[in-house]
Amino acid sequence: LDRYGVRVLGTPLAAIKMAEDRESFRALMREIREPVPESWIVESPKDLEELLPVAPFPCIVRPAYTLGGTGGGIAHNQDELREIGRRGLKLSMRGQIMVERSLLGWKEIEYEVMRDSKGNCITVCNMENFDPMGVHTGDSIVVAPSQTLSDIEYHMLRTASLKIIRALGIEGGCNVQLAVNPDSFDYYVIEVNPRVSRSSALASKATGYPIARVAAKIAVGRTLDEIANQVTKTTMACFEPALDYVVVKIPRWPFDKFPAGDRTLFTQMKATGEVMAIDRSFESALLKAVRGLEVKNKDLAGWGPMPQQGRRDLVPADDPVVPEREEEPPIPSRHVRDAGEGRPSNDELLKEAIKTPTDERLWAIAEGLRRGWSVEEVAKLCRVDKWFLTKIEGILAAADAPAVVVTPPSPQPAQPQPVRSPPVQPPSSADGPAPSQPPVKLPS
Repeated sequence: LDRYGVRVLGTPLAAIKMAEDRESFRALMREIREPVPESWIVESPKDLEELLPVAPFPCIVRPAYTLGGTGGGIAHNQDELREIGRRGLKLSMRGQIMVERSLLGWKEIEYEVMRDSKGNCITVCNMENFDPMGVHTGDSIVVAPSQTLSDIEYHMLRTASLKIIRALGIEGGCNVQLAVNPDSFDYYVIEVNPRVSRSSALASKATGYPIARVAAKIAVGRTLDEIANQVTKTTMACFEPALDYVVVKIPRWPFDKFPAGDRTLFTQMKATGEVMAIDRSFESALLKAVRGLEVKNKDLAGWGPMPQQGRRDLVPADDPVVPEREEEPPIPSRHVRDAGEGRPSNDELLKEAIKTPTDERLWAIAEGLRRGWSVEEVAKLCRVDKWFLTKIEGILAAADAPAVVVTPPSPQPAQPQPVRSPPVQPPSSADGPAPSQPPVKLPS
């Protein structure tokens, strides 16, 4: 680009490199005194082998210059770290990965931030993941705005996000991901996407703020106070949106087409779509989003062990493509409640389903609460914030409550109305002069 005099519009290449290169980003965060997890940069298989004896387990592997967490993962021992690390080095455009201390169980918060060339910054939206750290944001249920942060935590993370985007020198949209300790005010900066990302599309639709349009205007030199908001028609782009409603996003996975696939979710994204719902409360928005998934379960009922067979069981018996069908054992129902002989008890299966992040964990959590397990017990298994679990418990209580039948009042027989005499009209001038009245004498 320098050779041919090509100028890059929007965010400078130096800022993109600093945000995407793990070593440069870590050095910048330490320079501006923003906390980052303990981590190691690996650029060769030799570096990876030297790290194996000292790496803390579990640990997170994050390759540089990849999308959707490609090549990353969670390593629980040396063999897994060696396997995931080698794959990450191969898939990274720079042959670089970062191995960092695990923050599994911490809250994951995102801030969508905009900045122009003059340094004006705003936060468009902040979002909170239903699932704790360890699941890719694209595979997690996301709620906007955040529901469990205190006012102090909200402004602390907002200040950090604005500080980071200014230090990077980004011009346009930016996504900042942070991890928050649910038991204290500690937080870490996880990573920054120096571009309009998948989360930006969600934030734009959730708030009505045209992020992509504003980012394009900034790229050609306009500033936030010069760009009109084409959605509101009354404000400029420098005004931060304020939400008086709740937005819930649930990912859509392709496991209905690939039932034998690995349903476990981690830092590498598996979802192929998502649905978004808006309502005045979290409960209503969550149920709207569940119905919008277009799966069998239209509510929070229906958890059960999944079949392990492939899709042969879905082929009609008279299908000409499969003229001969071998007899297959019956497929267990999703609604199985009794474990067979020699199998783990159903409670054990349910606990494992709540503990392990999968596409069905939301229904497993609801089933645990339906069985009378306490919010504290379920939270200990899945590390989902108790606020969300309490709301789900309220949904289940409302669903199981007896229906209240409102009987309309029976019609009353018509009562006879009393006959009223017509009012006496005062005489008019056409009827002749009014009779004279005796004069009124006042007391002396």
